[in-house]
Amino acid sequence: MNNLGSDQNELEYQAALAEASYFFDNEPIPGTEKADRFKSLLKLIDSYESINFPI
Repeated sequence: MNNLGSDQNELEYQAALAEASYFFDNEPIPGTEKADRFKSLLKLIDSYESINFPI
């Protein structure tokens, strides 16, 4: 996600949340492509939230 303040990145963030939600309900097997995708999504979500929703 580049330019984390843009509307496009808000859409990417929402899409990442939706896709990650599936993996929370259907945990992928460690070491698979799906597990790697899940890990990448979580990193993107964390990055977006740390910039846009600081505690």
